[in-house]
Amino acid sequence: MQQDTSLFWILFFIFHVILCIFGLFSQNIFMKTAAFDRKLPFTARVHLFFLSIGYQIILITFLAMTTVCLHYGSMFEVDECKEARMIPLKFHNFGEFTAVIFHFLINLGEIQDSLVEKYIVNETFQIDLY
Repeated sequence: MQQDTSLFWILFFIFHVILCIFGLFSQNIFMKTAAFDRKLPFTARVHLFFLSIGYQIILITFLAMTTVCLHYGSMFEVDECKEARMIPLKFHNFGEFTAVIFHFLINLGEIQDSLVEKYIVNETFQIDLY
């Protein structure tokens, strides 16, 4: 296999690493300012924490998969790097799953909060719980 070591790919990889570092840095700031903010309800903080963890897993594993393929001589997935790329890919899929699930839970919580507020403010509407 011929190696792709052109200047374009080297610059692309450096830019990729810089973007991943900035992404991890921004997720850490997000976690400190949102997930550990005592003003938010506990469930919202837990959802935001795991959402941030999911995105961090995605960033780290994407960089790992790119590095694995570069080790085999190409920026793209080729037959030689498919086997070695499987473990980071499984973690990457787990990170995507985590991010999607906690996005859903955050949206579900927001819908629930807006419905509860609407029913509490409207005094003429009464819910019969029994």
